[in-house]
Amino acid sequence: MKTSTLHGLAIAGGTTLALLAAIVIGAKLAARSLGIEDPAFRHENELAMWRDEPRIGYANAKHFSGFSYGNIPVETNERGFRGTRPTPVEKPTGVRRIVGLGDSILWGTGVVEADSILGLLEAKLDADAPHEVWNGGVIGYSTLQEMRFLEWHVLPLKPDVVLVNYCMNDTLPNEDPFDNARPIALEYLNGLSAGGFEASARERQHIAELAGIIANADHVWNTLRGLEQRKPGLTRTTRKVMVELPMARMADVARSAGVRLVYLFIPPKFGREKYAQHVADLTPILEARGAEWVDLQGALAVGENEVAEDEKWGEQRRSRAEWLQGVWPPELVQLLWVRRLAAVHDEYLFFDYLHPTKRGNEIIADEVYRYLAATDPRSRG
Repeated sequence: MKTSTLHGLAIAGGTTLALLAAIVIGAKLAARSLGIEDPAFRHENELAMWRDEPRIGYANAKHFSGFSYGNIPVETNERGFRGTRPTPVEKPTGVRRIVGLGDSILWGTGVVEADSILGLLEAKLDADAPHEVWNGGVIGYSTLQEMRFLEWHVLPLKPDVVLVNYCMNDTLPNEDPFDNARPIALEYLNGLSAGGFEASARERQHIAELAGIIANADHVWNTLRGLEQRKPGLTRTTRKVMVELPMARMADVARSAGVRLVYLFIPPKFGREKYAQHVADLTPILEARGAEWVDLQGALAVGENEVAEDEKWGEQRRSRAEWLQGVWPPELVQLLWVRRLAAVHDEYLFFDYLHPTKRGNEIIADEVYRYLAATDPRSRG
Protein backbone atom coordinates (compact mmCIF):
# COMPACT_ATOMS: atom_id res chain seq x y z
CA MET A 1 0.00 0.00 0.00
CA LYS A 2 1.31 3.41 -0.93
CA THR A 3 2.52 5.77 1.74
CA SER A 4 0.08 8.43 0.53
CA THR A 5 -2.84 6.02 0.92
CA LEU A 6 -1.81 5.10 4.45
CA HIS A 7 -1.40 8.75 5.24
CA GLY A 8 -4.88 9.47 3.90
CA LEU A 9 -6.44 6.67 5.91
CA ALA A 10 -4.67 7.88 9.03
CA ILE A 11 -6.01 11.39 8.48
CA ALA A 12 -9.52 10.04 7.85
CA GLY A 13 -9.35 7.85 10.93
CA GLY A 14 -8.08 10.71 13.04
CA THR A 15 -10.81 12.98 11.71
CA THR A 16 -13.48 10.38 12.49
CA LEU A 17 -12.19 9.93 16.03
CA ALA A 18 -12.05 13.68 16.51
CA LEU A 19 -15.61 13.99 15.22
CA LEU A 20 -16.83 11.26 17.55
CA ALA A 21 -15.03 12.89 20.45
CA ALA A 22 -16.65 16.21 19.58
CA ILE A 23 -20.08 14.51 19.44
CA VAL A 24 -19.54 12.93 22.85
CA ILE A 25 -18.33 16.19 24.41
CA GLY A 26 -21.15 18.13 22.77
CA ALA A 27 -23.71 15.60 23.96
CA LYS A 28 -22.38 15.80 27.52
CA LEU A 29 -22.58 19.59 27.47
CA ALA A 30 -26.06 19.57 25.93
CA ALA A 31 -27.33 16.99 28.42
CA ARG A 32 -25.91 19.05 31.25
CA SER A 33 -27.54 22.22 29.91
CA LEU A 34 -30.90 20.43 29.73
CA GLY A 35 -30.64 19.50 33.40
CA ILE A 36 -31.32 15.81 32.92
CA GLU A 37 -31.91 14.44 36.40
CA ASP A 38 -33.61 11.18 35.49
CA PRO A 39 -31.39 9.34 32.98
CA ALA A 40 -33.78 6.35 32.96
CA PHE A 41 -36.65 8.56 31.67
CA ARG A 42 -39.17 6.96 34.01
CA HIS A 43 -42.91 7.45 34.11
CA GLU A 44 -44.16 9.21 37.23
CA ASN A 45 -45.74 6.03 38.57
CA GLU A 46 -42.30 4.43 38.63
CA LEU A 47 -41.21 6.92 41.29
CA ALA A 48 -41.78 6.44 45.02
CA MET A 49 -44.34 9.24 45.04
CA TRP A 50 -47.31 7.69 46.88
CA ARG A 51 -48.37 7.31 50.49
CA ASP A 52 -50.63 4.78 52.15
CA GLU A 53 -54.25 5.95 52.33
CA PRO A 54 -56.37 2.94 53.38
CA ARG A 55 -59.72 4.70 52.85
CA ILE A 56 -58.87 5.47 49.20
CA GLY A 57 -56.06 3.09 48.37
CA TYR A 58 -53.19 5.52 48.07
CA ALA A 59 -52.51 9.23 47.62
CA ASN A 60 -49.62 11.39 46.51
CA ALA A 61 -46.81 11.57 49.04
CA LYS A 62 -46.48 14.89 50.81
CA HIS A 63 -43.48 17.12 50.06
CA PHE A 64 -42.26 14.76 47.34
CA SER A 65 -39.54 15.88 44.94
CA GLY A 66 -38.17 13.98 41.97
CA PHE A 67 -37.92 13.89 38.18
CA SER A 68 -39.49 11.91 35.37
CA TYR A 69 -38.98 11.73 31.59
CA GLY A 70 -35.45 13.05 31.93
CA ASN A 71 -36.02 16.53 33.31
CA ILE A 72 -39.70 16.92 34.26
CA PRO A 73 -39.99 18.02 37.92
CA VAL A 74 -42.40 15.95 40.01
CA GLU A 75 -43.17 17.87 43.19
CA THR A 76 -45.96 17.88 45.75
CA ASN A 77 -46.86 20.16 48.64
CA GLU A 78 -48.03 19.53 52.20
CA ARG A 79 -51.29 17.97 50.98
CA GLY A 80 -49.79 15.92 48.18
CA PHE A 81 -51.14 18.35 45.57
CA ARG A 82 -48.89 18.98 42.61
CA GLY A 83 -46.39 21.81 43.07
CA THR A 84 -44.75 23.34 46.11
CA ARG A 85 -47.19 26.18 46.77
CA PRO A 86 -48.98 25.69 50.13
CA THR A 87 -52.74 25.09 50.11
CA PRO A 88 -54.23 26.60 53.29
CA VAL A 89 -57.83 25.89 54.21
CA GLU A 90 -58.71 29.55 54.61
CA LYS A 91 -59.60 31.14 51.29
CA PRO A 92 -58.44 34.73 50.69
CA THR A 93 -61.19 37.31 50.23
CA GLY A 94 -62.13 37.87 46.61
CA VAL A 95 -60.24 34.84 45.33
CA ARG A 96 -62.03 32.13 43.38
CA ARG A 97 -60.82 28.67 44.37
CA ILE A 98 -60.72 25.82 41.84
CA VAL A 99 -59.54 22.31 42.69
CA GLY A 100 -58.86 19.66 40.09
CA LEU A 101 -59.02 15.97 40.90
CA GLY A 102 -58.66 12.98 38.66
CA ASP A 103 -55.97 10.75 37.27
CA SER A 104 -52.71 11.19 35.35
CA ILE A 105 -54.40 13.24 32.62
CA LEU A 106 -55.32 16.04 35.00
CA TRP A 107 -52.10 15.60 36.98
CA GLY A 108 -50.25 16.35 33.74
CA THR A 109 -48.10 13.34 32.97
CA GLY A 110 -45.11 14.17 30.79
CA VAL A 111 -45.27 17.95 31.27
CA VAL A 112 -44.06 20.45 33.85
CA GLU A 113 -46.65 21.79 36.26
CA ALA A 114 -47.07 25.07 34.38
CA ASP A 115 -47.90 23.15 31.17
CA SER A 116 -50.52 20.91 32.78
CA ILE A 117 -54.20 21.61 32.11
CA LEU A 118 -54.61 23.25 35.50
CA GLY A 119 -51.37 25.20 35.31
CA LEU A 120 -52.33 26.68 31.95
CA LEU A 121 -55.89 27.34 33.13
CA GLU A 122 -54.71 29.29 36.17
CA ALA A 123 -52.54 31.53 34.01
CA LYS A 124 -55.57 32.36 31.84
CA LEU A 125 -57.92 32.95 34.77
CA ASP A 126 -55.48 35.15 36.67
CA ALA A 127 -55.53 37.57 33.76
CA ASP A 128 -59.18 38.30 34.62
CA ALA A 129 -59.33 38.11 38.41
CA PRO A 130 -57.47 36.43 41.28
CA HIS A 131 -57.82 32.65 41.28
CA GLU A 132 -56.38 29.68 43.12
CA VAL A 133 -56.13 26.56 41.02
CA TRP A 134 -54.90 23.49 42.88
CA ASN A 135 -53.95 20.20 41.26
CA GLY A 136 -55.16 17.26 43.33
CA GLY A 137 -54.76 14.70 40.53
CA VAL A 138 -53.44 11.26 41.50
CA ILE A 139 -52.07 8.94 38.84
CA GLY A 140 -54.18 5.82 38.38
CA TYR A 141 -57.27 6.96 40.30
CA SER A 142 -60.66 5.43 39.54
CA THR A 143 -64.04 7.16 39.82
CA LEU A 144 -64.60 5.44 43.17
CA GLN A 145 -61.32 6.81 44.49
CA GLU A 146 -62.11 10.26 43.11
CA MET A 147 -65.47 10.18 44.93
CA ARG A 148 -63.77 9.48 48.25
CA PHE A 149 -60.98 11.97 47.59
CA LEU A 150 -63.60 14.64 46.86
CA GLU A 151 -65.45 14.03 50.12
CA TRP A 152 -62.44 13.69 52.41
CA HIS A 153 -59.78 15.95 50.89
CA VAL A 154 -61.37 18.47 48.53
CA LEU A 155 -64.73 19.65 49.89
CA PRO A 156 -63.20 20.62 53.28
CA LEU A 157 -61.20 23.24 51.35
CA LYS A 158 -64.48 24.95 50.32
CA PRO A 159 -63.69 25.31 46.61
CA ASP A 160 -65.94 27.27 44.28
CA VAL A 161 -65.40 24.83 41.42
CA VAL A 162 -64.16 21.24 41.26
CA LEU A 163 -62.88 19.95 37.92
CA VAL A 164 -62.77 16.18 37.31
CA ASN A 165 -61.55 14.37 34.20
CA TYR A 166 -63.08 11.14 32.96
CA CYS A 167 -60.98 8.39 31.41
CA MET A 168 -62.20 5.01 30.15
CA ASN A 169 -59.84 3.19 32.52
CA ASP A 170 -61.44 4.90 35.56
CA THR A 171 -63.62 1.84 36.16
CA LEU A 172 -61.41 -0.01 38.66
CA PRO A 173 -58.73 1.11 41.10
CA ASN A 174 -55.25 0.20 39.90
CA GLU A 175 -53.13 -2.13 41.99
CA ASP A 176 -51.14 -0.05 44.46
CA PRO A 177 -47.95 -0.68 46.46
CA PHE A 178 -49.97 -0.85 49.69
CA ASP A 179 -52.39 -3.58 48.50
CA ASN A 180 -55.42 -1.43 49.33
CA ALA A 181 -57.09 -1.36 45.90
CA ARG A 182 -58.90 -4.67 46.08
CA PRO A 183 -60.10 -4.39 49.71
CA ILE A 184 -61.68 -0.96 49.15
CA ALA A 185 -63.41 -2.15 45.97
CA LEU A 186 -64.76 -5.20 47.82
CA GLU A 187 -65.85 -3.05 50.76
CA TYR A 188 -67.71 -0.78 48.36
CA LEU A 189 -69.44 -3.66 46.53
CA ASN A 190 -70.44 -5.33 49.79
CA GLY A 191 -71.81 -2.00 50.96
CA LEU A 192 -74.01 -1.79 47.87
CA SER A 193 -75.49 -5.18 48.61
CA ALA A 194 -76.15 -4.31 52.25
CA GLY A 195 -77.30 -0.74 51.69
CA GLY A 196 -80.50 -1.27 49.78
CA PHE A 197 -79.05 -0.59 46.33
CA GLU A 198 -81.86 -1.00 43.82
CA ALA A 199 -80.73 -3.58 41.31
CA SER A 200 -82.25 -6.37 39.28
CA ALA A 201 -81.54 -9.99 40.09
CA ARG A 202 -79.20 -10.13 37.09
CA GLU A 203 -77.31 -7.04 38.28
CA ARG A 204 -76.91 -8.51 41.75
CA GLN A 205 -75.53 -11.65 40.17
CA HIS A 206 -73.06 -9.53 38.18
CA ILE A 207 -72.01 -7.63 41.31
CA ALA A 208 -71.32 -10.90 43.10
CA GLU A 209 -69.33 -12.14 40.08
CA LEU A 210 -67.37 -8.88 39.96
CA ALA A 211 -66.57 -9.18 43.67
CA GLY A 212 -65.32 -12.71 43.07
CA ILE A 213 -63.05 -11.54 40.28
CA ILE A 214 -61.64 -8.72 42.38
CA ALA A 215 -61.04 -11.07 45.30
CA ASN A 216 -59.46 -13.94 43.38
CA ALA A 217 -58.22 -13.05 39.90
CA ASP A 218 -54.49 -12.68 39.39
CA HIS A 219 -55.12 -9.76 37.02
CA VAL A 220 -58.49 -8.08 37.51
CA TRP A 221 -58.31 -5.85 34.44
CA ASN A 222 -57.23 -8.64 32.12
CA THR A 223 -59.93 -10.95 33.45
CA LEU A 224 -62.68 -8.39 32.91
CA ARG A 225 -61.45 -7.49 29.44
CA GLY A 226 -61.51 -11.17 28.54
CA LEU A 227 -65.17 -11.34 29.57
CA GLU A 228 -66.32 -8.25 27.64
CA GLN A 229 -67.46 -10.14 24.55
CA ARG A 230 -68.83 -13.21 26.34
CA LYS A 231 -70.57 -11.35 29.17
CA PRO A 232 -71.51 -7.83 28.02
CA GLY A 233 -74.03 -7.60 30.84
CA LEU A 234 -71.24 -7.96 33.40
CA THR A 235 -69.31 -5.16 31.67
CA ARG A 236 -72.38 -2.92 31.74
CA THR A 237 -73.08 -3.58 35.42
CA THR A 238 -69.42 -3.02 36.30
CA ARG A 239 -69.48 0.41 34.66
CA LYS A 240 -72.78 1.21 36.38
CA VAL A 241 -71.63 0.43 39.91
CA MET A 242 -67.98 1.50 39.58
CA VAL A 243 -68.43 4.69 37.52
CA GLU A 244 -72.02 5.87 37.27
CA LEU A 245 -72.98 5.49 40.93
CA PRO A 246 -69.80 7.14 42.30
CA MET A 247 -70.16 9.93 39.72
CA ALA A 248 -73.76 10.52 40.79
CA ARG A 249 -72.65 10.58 44.44
CA MET A 250 -69.98 13.15 43.60
CA ALA A 251 -72.55 15.37 41.91
CA ASP A 252 -74.92 15.08 44.87
CA VAL A 253 -72.37 15.89 47.59
CA ALA A 254 -70.91 18.76 45.57
CA ARG A 255 -74.36 20.28 45.05
CA SER A 256 -75.14 19.90 48.76
CA ALA A 257 -71.89 21.73 49.57
CA GLY A 258 -72.70 24.55 47.14
CA VAL A 259 -69.78 23.58 44.88
CA ARG A 260 -69.89 23.50 41.08
CA LEU A 261 -68.80 20.07 39.85
CA VAL A 262 -67.55 20.24 36.26
CA TYR A 263 -66.53 17.06 34.45
CA LEU A 264 -63.97 17.27 31.66
CA PHE A 265 -64.51 14.65 28.97
CA ILE A 266 -61.03 14.34 27.48
CA PRO A 267 -60.96 11.58 24.84
CA PRO A 268 -58.05 9.19 24.26
CA LYS A 269 -56.14 9.19 21.00
CA PHE A 270 -57.74 5.89 19.98
CA GLY A 271 -61.08 4.25 20.83
CA ARG A 272 -63.05 7.43 20.19
CA GLU A 273 -66.35 5.70 19.36
CA LYS A 274 -66.36 3.80 22.64
CA TYR A 275 -65.47 6.93 24.58
CA ALA A 276 -68.27 8.87 22.85
CA GLN A 277 -70.74 6.20 23.98
CA HIS A 278 -69.48 6.52 27.55
CA VAL A 279 -70.00 10.29 27.42
CA ALA A 280 -73.51 9.84 26.02
CA ASP A 281 -74.31 7.52 28.96
CA LEU A 282 -72.77 9.75 31.64
CA THR A 283 -73.95 13.25 30.76
CA PRO A 284 -77.63 12.57 31.59
CA ILE A 285 -76.53 11.42 35.06
CA LEU A 286 -74.67 14.68 35.61
CA GLU A 287 -77.46 16.81 34.17
CA ALA A 288 -80.08 15.19 36.40
CA ARG A 289 -78.04 16.20 39.46
CA GLY A 290 -77.15 19.73 38.46
CA ALA A 291 -73.53 19.00 37.60
CA GLU A 292 -71.78 20.37 34.52
CA TRP A 293 -69.35 19.17 31.89
CA VAL A 294 -67.08 20.31 29.09
CA ASP A 295 -66.87 17.90 26.16
CA LEU A 296 -63.40 18.06 24.58
CA GLN A 297 -63.97 15.37 21.94
CA GLY A 298 -64.32 17.81 19.06
CA ALA A 299 -61.49 20.07 20.19
CA LEU A 300 -58.95 17.23 20.26
CA ALA A 301 -59.33 15.89 16.73
CA VAL A 302 -56.27 13.78 15.91
CA GLY A 303 -54.81 14.15 12.42
CA GLU A 304 -53.72 11.29 10.19
CA ASN A 305 -50.06 12.31 10.48
CA GLU A 306 -50.15 11.96 14.25
CA VAL A 307 -51.71 8.50 14.08
CA ALA A 308 -49.18 7.34 11.49
CA GLU A 309 -46.27 8.80 13.47
CA ASP A 310 -47.53 7.16 16.65
CA GLU A 311 -47.63 3.74 15.02
CA LYS A 312 -44.19 4.20 13.49
CA TRP A 313 -42.65 5.50 16.70
CA GLY A 314 -44.33 2.84 18.82
CA GLU A 315 -42.85 0.04 16.71
CA GLN A 316 -39.36 1.48 16.65
CA ARG A 317 -39.09 3.06 20.09
CA ARG A 318 -37.96 0.08 22.14
CA SER A 319 -35.55 -1.42 19.60
CA ARG A 320 -34.11 2.00 18.81
CA ALA A 321 -33.60 2.82 22.46
CA GLU A 322 -31.91 -0.50 23.17
CA TRP A 323 -29.63 -0.11 20.15
CA LEU A 324 -28.69 3.45 21.05
CA GLN A 325 -27.93 2.53 24.65
CA GLY A 326 -25.66 -0.25 23.48
CA VAL A 327 -23.71 1.89 21.00
CA TRP A 328 -23.76 5.58 21.90
CA PRO A 329 -22.72 7.44 25.04
CA PRO A 330 -25.61 7.77 27.52
CA GLU A 331 -25.57 11.57 27.28
CA LEU A 332 -26.25 11.39 23.54
CA VAL A 333 -29.12 8.95 24.09
CA GLN A 334 -30.60 11.29 26.70
CA LEU A 335 -30.27 14.26 24.36
CA LEU A 336 -32.06 12.41 21.56
CA TRP A 337 -34.87 11.39 23.90
CA VAL A 338 -35.39 14.95 25.14
CA ARG A 339 -35.44 16.29 21.60
CA ARG A 340 -37.92 13.63 20.55
CA LEU A 341 -40.26 14.36 23.46
CA ALA A 342 -40.04 18.11 22.83
CA ALA A 343 -41.02 17.58 19.18
CA VAL A 344 -44.01 15.46 20.22
CA HIS A 345 -45.24 18.15 22.64
CA ASP A 346 -44.89 20.88 20.00
CA GLU A 347 -46.36 19.03 17.02
CA TYR A 348 -49.03 16.66 18.31
CA LEU A 349 -52.03 16.59 20.62
CA PHE A 350 -51.18 13.39 22.48
CA PHE A 351 -48.05 12.35 24.32
CA ASP A 352 -49.08 8.70 24.06
CA TYR A 353 -52.36 6.87 23.47
CA LEU A 354 -54.00 8.60 26.46
CA HIS A 355 -52.22 11.71 27.74
CA PRO A 356 -52.40 15.11 26.01
CA THR A 357 -49.19 16.92 25.12
CA LYS A 358 -48.43 20.48 26.12
CA ARG A 359 -50.19 21.55 22.93
CA GLY A 360 -53.17 19.35 23.77
CA ASN A 361 -53.30 20.75 27.30
CA GLU A 362 -53.32 24.28 25.90
CA ILE A 363 -56.40 23.46 23.82
CA ILE A 364 -58.16 21.88 26.80
CA ALA A 365 -57.28 24.76 29.13
CA ASP A 366 -58.56 27.27 26.58
CA GLU A 367 -61.88 25.43 26.21
CA VAL A 368 -62.32 25.14 29.99
CA TYR A 369 -61.38 28.79 30.46
CA ARG A 370 -64.00 29.90 27.95
CA TYR A 371 -66.63 27.72 29.58
CA LEU A 372 -65.90 28.98 33.10
CA ALA A 373 -65.77 32.59 31.92
CA ALA A 374 -69.14 32.22 30.21
CA THR A 375 -70.78 30.54 33.21
CA ASP A 376 -69.20 32.50 36.06
CA PRO A 377 -72.07 33.64 38.31
CA ARG A 378 -70.14 36.82 39.12
CA SER A 379 -70.30 37.90 35.48
CA ARG A 380 -74.09 37.72 35.35
CA GLY A 381 -75.93 40.96 35.74
